[in-house]
Amino acid sequence: MKKSNSRVRLSFSLALLASLGLALLVVSAVQAHANLVHSDPASGAILTDSPPNVRLEFSEALDPALSQARLVDSNLTEISGTSLHFDPTNNQVMLLDLPSLDTGAYSVVWQARSAVDGHVTEGIVAFSVGTGRAPTALLSTSAADPTTAKPPLLDTLLRWLNYLSVALAAGSLFFGLLVWRPAYTGWDTPDLAGDQVARRTLVRMSLVGMGSLVLFSLLLIIFQAWEAGQGAFPTPFGKALLGLLWPPLAWDFWLRVTLGILSLLLLRLPAPGSGDQQPWLLANLFALGVLLTYSLQSHAAALGAPLPILLDWLHISAMAAWLGGLLPLFWLLRRTPIPADRLVPSFSRLALISVGTLALSGLYSAYLHLGNLAALVNTVYGQALGIKTLLFLVLIGFGATNLLLLTPRLKAGQPKASTRLGINVRFELALGALLLAAVGVMTGVSPARDALLARQQMGYIGSYRQQGVEMDLWVAPRQAGDNTLAVDLRGLPNQQGGPPSVLLRLKPLDASLGESQVEAQPLNLLRYTVQGSYLSLAGRWQVEVIVRRPGENDITHRFQVQVEPNPFLVTLANPI
Repeated sequence: MKKSNSRVRLSFSLALLASLGLALLVVSAVQAHANLVHSDPASGAILTDSPPNVRLEFSEALDPALSQARLVDSNLTEISGTSLHFDPTNNQVMLLDLPSLDTGAYSVVWQARSAVDGHVTEGIVAFSVGTGRAPTALLSTSAADPTTAKPPLLDTLLRWLNYLSVALAAGSLFFGLLVWRPAYTGWDTPDLAGDQVARRTLVRMSLVGMGSLVLFSLLLIIFQAWEAGQGAFPTPFGKALLGLLWPPLAWDFWLRVTLGILSLLLLRLPAPGSGDQQPWLLANLFALGVLLTYSLQSHAAALGAPLPILLDWLHISAMAAWLGGLLPLFWLLRRTPIPADRLVPSFSRLALISVGTLALSGLYSAYLHLGNLAALVNTVYGQALGIKTLLFLVLIGFGATNLLLLTPRLKAGQPKASTRLGINVRFELALGALLLAAVGVMTGVSPARDALLARQQMGYIGSYRQQGVEMDLWVAPRQAGDNTLAVDLRGLPNQQGGPPSVLLRLKPLDASLGESQVEAQPLNLLRYTVQGSYLSLAGRWQVEVIVRRPGENDITHRFQVQVEPNPFLVTLANPI
């Protein structure tokens, strides 16, 4: 028996070292969403000569196999003779080499895939050559607003199932060492048969969780390949799938497959209460290695610093210990003779430590990724975080009820307390599953701070709501000279007298030049646009938006826009 335990400990040690070593080797390569942060030429630039290339710089590392860019003219005809390559010194930069371009308006249509988390972003960079006017499309009508763009339902579902699986796999192992063993060793009349039932239950739950997380990780990769291949089968999809399964890129998947195979060693774990403690300790370290792979792919990893990764690791580990331990708690209370007044306080102690860890690490994560309190309402990430926080507080309430109210009644032998405890744990299981669904949404979208910055890069100025109608103002490229101004309207009721008219009154605030007025034209049911050299000076401008609806009061709001100098106009004014 001693020799067998030594082999088990050695196997777990090698598995742990392999998982942690591989994880640490790839930590520097982990990133998150790739948003465009700079382009040369800038969107909206008016150039005298054809540029040799277009340089696109993104916030995160790119996947070269599934990132692309093409050049189209004002008729959306693709220009031949371009060549896309990636900067060998900066994995966040793609370069599109151009042929000599004739006079006209052009747009670079780009698609970027994050090198790690598989999310695809897209957009346009528009410029013109040898003309006095900017291109016809400075604002992308196809790219989704990063603050409100929701992840695909299947993406969220697979991420949710991943988190459920890893919580079950790790939480069952944590429960055996940190909950069952203390409760069992303090039991006045320990039951060996019940201890064996606990061993079989926890091992099976952990194996099911481990196998499920490998399966759902594979399905998520298949779905991402389908998205990257734009639903085209078999060649684009097959190429994307092979790229996503290539070990240097899919290190996390292959690591989880390896850990899933090694998890068969769990079958040799001794009884959690009366058996040797060291194999369970090694199994817990093994589970922490699995959880680390998730943190190395999280939004925290994109910050490029060890502390956010460490805190995210603590956060997901505390989540697994608390929520992942609920099912073992519910099952073992029903299938073993251990008294509830021993097992519940033992679990509650672990839950209290987990709650404190979750609260502190969650506050730090919110500080890093939220940006401001308004983002809680104005971004999908913030809304999901708000739901997660609310569910977290409700779960704390159930836990406090179990510990402070039901445990004393269980010790007093009140039969209704046991029934109430079973109901509470069922509610906790359901709420825990919903909380992990919110986590799935949060990991499927850009963090609020990044999304807000990306929206500003797209030309967003601000929003205003009145009489149930919400308007958004967009200006691009926000440089002196030609600009596209757009007003998005939401919440308009059906108009019997026809669609509304949208007027823009523009006034410089740093010079006494009066104001101009122009009517924006409907581009679709949502957006009204106008293009021209209305913002002719660098500095602060006031843009008053007036929405006129037949038979209704006008809706008006004044936005302030900071217009930057136009490098091309400065060059013309100050020739060398």
